[in-house]
Amino acid sequence: MDSFVLVTHDQTLLQDACNQIIELSYGTLHVYDGNYESYLRQKEALRRSQQHRYETVEKQRRKLQDAYERKIRQADKAARKPRGISSSEQKMRGKVALRKSKDGIYKALHRQADAIATRIDQLEKVKPVDEQEAIRMNLQAMDLPQGKWLLKAQRLRVSYGDHCVLNDIHFFMKNHSRVALVGENGSGKTTLLHAIAEGNDAVWKAPRVKIGQLFQQFENLQEDKTVYENAAADSVQGDAVIRGILDRLLFRQQDLSKRVAFLSGGERMRLSFAKLMVSACNLLLLDEPTNYLDLPSIRCMTKLLQNYEGSVLFVSHDAAFIRDVATEVWKLQDGTLYLPQERVNKADKGKKDYERERETRRMILDMRRSEVVNRLLQNQGDKEVLEQEYDEIMEKLKNL
Repeated sequence: MDSFVLVTHDQTLLQDACNQIIELSYGTLHVYDGNYESYLRQKEALRRSQQHRYETVEKQRRKLQDAYERKIRQADKAARKPRGISSSEQKMRGKVALRKSKDGIYKALHRQADAIATRIDQLEKVKPVDEQEAIRMNLQAMDLPQGKWLLKAQRLRVSYGDHCVLNDIHFFMKNHSRVALVGENGSGKTTLLHAIAEGNDAVWKAPRVKIGQLFQQFENLQEDKTVYENAAADSVQGDAVIRGILDRLLFRQQDLSKRVAFLSGGERMRLSFAKLMVSACNLLLLDEPTNYLDLPSIRCMTKLLQNYEGSVLFVSHDAAFIRDVATEVWKLQDGTLYLPQERVNKADKGKKDYERERETRRMILDMRRSEVVNRLLQNQGDKEVLEQEYDEIMEKLKNL
């Protein structure tokens, strides 16, 4: 296929399949040549250029403002009676002539000040880039667990009737890790999250672990409460942190008084996530957190998770989100959990990191391949594009 137009929030698809990206922002179309990474680079370059223009204009504005105020002070000084001259001396020098001279100087200085004010008004109107301050979380309120291990499971098994969903699952989850749980639909990913959250006897939790869940039904939101009221309801953080997290997740000041009943699916997902971020929870279980979200929202969530002090276990099919957030990838297949293989030679850190990254890439590519195959079997999307994507995935797997 020579040309096509697609609407998607899939960053990997945008990266691999597109050579031009059109962004619709506040009713205006912006065209960027290149793939998704090129689009992000161009956006960052534009952001820096805008900030540079803003700083240049503001510097010029301050300089002109100082000059304007200086002229006004000089005019006021010229209008005053000279020091050391008595009223009788002023009369002797010629009261009328002196007044005319002062009036002329005063008016001339005010004309110069008015000209400077006109130049200030004519300066380019440039908005500053929204530079967000770092959010300082109250870590003491989070009561973070100590020690190396956060969760351990031995021989975890979950069945529904005769159907075995999870069979003899073993895992160790490190403290302060961000683990992505991948696998085909129906493989048991959500079931595993529920087993951990509900305290299955086969799962050991470290002391002080407090679990927060994000599931698709948004059970932690109250429909009759506002955005801010929901976020603050179970918060252990201060007002500034609550508002900062909401702002990071694209809730503006006027949005805080909206009732949840009137929010879209994406807004509810962002608010549910915000509630967890400011709560006492220190282990987040996130089931498809990027569902309903557009690309700006996904990028905001990504940055917050990258800087999160607690631990995260999340389910996702978004390969780019997994790559940017996860420190480790687990794969569920046929009721069995596959973990990254342990490296024997711990001294060779460079090789160990390379092998772990390669294994993570392989898992992500396997997941993507399964999705493409399913779409081909179900006739979802353009067959030629999907076949080309499948070939590219296989080539990448071959080169790993």
